[in-house]
Amino acid sequence: MKNLRNILSRITTPLAQKQGFIRASILLDWDIIVGEKFAAFCQPEKIIFPHERRTGGRLTLKTSSAFALEISHLEPLIVEKINQYFGYKAVDKLLIKNGKITPKPKKKHPIPTVDQATLEHLESITDDIQDPKLRQTLIELGKGVLSQANHPRN
Repeated sequence: MKNLRNILSRITTPLAQKQGFIRASILLDWDIIVGEKFAAFCQPEKIIFPHERRTGGRLTLKTSSAFALEISHLEPLIVEKINQYFGYKAVDKLLIKNGKITPKPKKKHPIPTVDQATLEHLESITDDIQDPKLRQTLIELGKGVLSQANHPRN
């Protein structure tokens, strides 16, 4: 997955730079930069820098009119998050533009699976728990932890 991100970055960075973006990472990592909550209702469109500099830019954000007022109130926070991501004062101001937002597909989390013996073990160690919802929740948590232990991420 890391290699795919590098390949995408190499391909998209020249295209992004034509729109004023320093790197394509602001587009690829928008949900990481501002958080999933903000990314769900606003998207970066372009950055305009004064006098060929790469600091003090004005970022155009596209959002629906329903969220434009909220974004304008949160402008200092969003600008701070962007600048923290880049490590310098890349953006000074936001320009809010009304438009349709294309939502990113939600990440699907795999359903944890364990073998029958592990499931029986989880059920046996939660036998003493009286609350059925709590018991089931703990079993599901155990399945998640144990299925990750059996299938480490790359």
